Amino acid sequence: MNDFNWDDLPGSGSFTKFAEVGDQVLGTITDIRAGQDFNGNPCAVLDIETSNGPSIVTCAQANLKAQIKQLRPKVGQTISIVYARNEKAEKGTKKIFEIKVSDGIPF
Repeated sequence: MNDFNWDDLPGSGSFTKFAEVGDQVLGTITDIRAGQDFNGNPCAVLDIETSNGPSIVTCAQANLKAQIKQLRPKVGQTISIVYARNEKAEKGTKKIFEIKVSDGIPF
């Protein structure tokens, strides 16, 4: 018999994928926890309650990771993350995000 408890796993909801320019998520942060990027480096994971239900954002992209670290959002704040454009980078292309954080004031 397996004693694994799925309820012990943090977060619930679907992962937000920023695949196309213009993809976005808007909602209230319900949890912030440590996660890992694709290389195993630490990054923030945000649980966000949106108008479409819960969403999970792994802040692994370099620009997203840097901005989230600088903004230091808190649980209860409203956040908007928009995949705004691509920019040429040293090793290809990087995604550029526009992020807004507020204390419950709609954007």
